[in-house]
Amino acid sequence: MAKNDEKDGAAAEGAAVNPNKKLIIMIVIGALALIILSALAVYLIMSDGGEKPPEAKENVSELSADPADLDKKGNLLPAIYHEIKPPFLASLPPESPHKLLQVSLQFMSRQPAIMDFLTTNEPLIKHHLLNLLSSQNAEELKTRAGKEKLQQAITDKIHQLATEMGAEGKLAKVYFTRMVME
Repeated sequence: MAKNDEKDGAAAEGAAVNPNKKLIIMIVIGALALIILSALAVYLIMSDGGEKPPEAKENVSELSADPADLDKKGNLLPAIYHEIKPPFLASLPPESPHKLLQVSLQFMSRQPAIMDFLTTNEPLIKHHLLNLLSSQNAEELKTRAGKEKLQQAITDKIHQLATEMGAEGKLAKVYFTRMVME
């Protein structure tokens, strides 16, 4: 009978060890699965999915309608930026609910000639743009359409001045980097 008690004790001891071993094995398997799934997710996110990158020369005509924006090989020239400093501070018309307009402007083009014109003739440009900004309606400038209309008016004014002075090139964009009405 003592032998039976020893066997029962050994069986009970083995049963107590088995659940702990099973639990440890399950935790290790779960951790490995989590690591593998995480690595797979990172790989899928970071990979290009087998897609080929688009060619740089493809659809250049869609990016730029002006041939002056292309180099001799047909590649798009890099963008050049010019910032007018200090920001413009313009008085708005008396009937406007806002009295002052502060605007910081940056111009972008791919043509160095127009950027040289902007740098050389900055006082002239500031004068004309200040007059243009002073005539704006504050209510219109609160809307996106009003801001886009002002951007177009500024672009047109720069092109007009450049043409009058015999400068070549065109602006691609006018950016408002700050616009505050008080």
